[in-house]
Amino acid sequence: MSDDEEDINETKTKEIKLKEEVDVEVEKNVKVKVKAPDYNYKNIFHRFAEYESKFQPPDRYFKYAWTFLYITYIISLFTVRSSVGCTVSLSIGLGLNLLWIPAFLFFKSPLISLIIISLQLIWAVDSVFILNKKRKFVQLVFITMYLAWLCFAFYLNFVITRNYYLFNFPVLQN
Repeated sequence: MSDDEEDINETKTKEIKLKEEVDVEVEKNVKVKVKAPDYNYKNIFHRFAEYESKFQPPDRYFKYAWTFLYITYIISLFTVRSSVGCTVSLSIGLGLNLLWIPAFLFFKSPLISLIIISLQLIWAVDSVFILNKKRKFVQLVFITMYLAWLCFAFYLNFVITRNYYLFNFPVLQN
């Protein structure tokens, strides 16, 4: 081979090596977006993200709020044992609260969860009246905090439900 042919072959070899290196770098930097499956924990709380209210707090605050509210609710439930009406009312409210979680997060039904949270509000108001009548003031403070949170949660759930059905069912937009 002549020197020109060797130079051409050498240049082609360098080009091929350079091209392979570039292809490898491109392949390393490519990011693929994959939709998370429904059972992914992080996806559970963002299922209705596009329908949320502008007052929606970040998800990380919910675990602290609900932990505090469940503890105070259970303290209230176990310290009113002397009153059957209070115990029944608080037990039904707690049962409804536990029903809301699968209705909203796992069954993906904002309407059913809105109905459940409406029933929770009714039972929480009933509990406030009963606790006030029985003069259980510590429990009354705990349940009043729970009632305030339920009102806020009802608002958030209502906005999600309204937006979900307006955006997904164009017939309802008119």
